[in-house]
Amino acid sequence: MMRSCDTMREDFSALLDGELTPFEQAEIEAHLSECSECLRILGGMKKVDDLYRALEPAVAPGDFEERLKQRLRPKVRLFTGRRMATRRIWLLAAAGLIAVLSLFLMRMQTPSPDHMQLTRAQEPPTAPKGGLMTEAEMARPMPPPPAPLAVAEPAATADTHTEALPEQAAAAPASPPRADMPQPEVHGDGVAMQYPVRTSALGGARAPQKMPIQHVGPRAFTLVEGVWREEGYAGEPATPLLRQSEEFHALCERHPDLPAIAALGPTVIFRLEETWRQIETPADTAGH
Repeated sequence: MMRSCDTMREDFSALLDGELTPFEQAEIEAHLSECSECLRILGGMKKVDDLYRALEPAVAPGDFEERLKQRLRPKVRLFTGRRMATRRIWLLAAAGLIAVLSLFLMRMQTPSPDHMQLTRAQEPPTAPKGGLMTEAEMARPMPPPPAPLAVAEPAATADTHTEALPEQAAAAPASPPRADMPQPEVHGDGVAMQYPVRTSALGGARAPQKMPIQHVGPRAFTLVEGVWREEGYAGEPATPLLRQSEEFHALCERHPDLPAIAALGPTVIFRLEETWRQIETPADTAGH
């Protein structure tokens, strides 16, 4: 198959240099015998080649190589410095990109708390230690989570007291006193709480109990088994204090309310100077 003119012209330079094989050279010569245009182009190339070969070889001066190196050395250094700076920038960028990708992959691989809870909820029931689970046990649905404990509100009882607002108290009619609440009774010697009649377990009604209360200034005293006791007394040892004694008169000078406390009854237990004292008469002490 005969080649085209363009492919033939690509081998003209090798033909002038004698680099073609005898077969390729014979093929080009056969083509030139038929194509005048390729023959003209080859003739022009041969003239240029003959002119170049006719030139005498130029001889460079002796210091040409050294001067060329001195001229090229600054440019080489500049090029090398720029290349090193560019390399460092690329290295820093690559390190940053690797760090970002590592963090992204770690975050993608770490499951979220919601996913962990869902995974735990979907885990099949574990087999008992004694052996494997049967298919029926594995197919058994998971029990629902326990419902939160509900705090039951206390039921309203008859003894529950509700504090009414001022406008509600003014609008609501006055209700009669309840039979199961203590009713105050005012006496000349103080205030006594009248408790309602209660029914005992064996039947019958108990007698109403009275707990007399006396106040001496800010102090409150209750009569228990014939002894007036100051509020807060819980059976602690009490130091005796005889009436009409020198200690009693000395304490009365320092504590003006002591005579009123002593006038409550024959025996009074009260707190004085961080100590529980028991006022007694000399006759009571002699009787003991």
